[in-house]
Amino acid sequence: IDDRVLFEKIVDDPQVMNASVSDFMGAPYPMVKETASIEEISKLVNKEVSAVLVELNDGGHHILTRHDLISAMA
Repeated sequence: IDDRVLFEKIVDDPQVMNASVSDFMGAPYPMVKETASIEEISKLVNKEVSAVLVELNDGGHHILTRHDLISAMA
């Protein structure tokens, strides 16, 4: 769920607060391995894709956002 899209829909129509989460879900985030480089990940994040899902070696997952990438590059 993209928070910007969700916020816009709520502002446009407060009744969407009663809708199902699935009504707001977009395409899944790209998935990368824990060993992916910042350069590889930054190529996947763009105007339409605000995050990637990182598959951890222990089987868990982590969301890496555009903000996380900006912080890592600063």
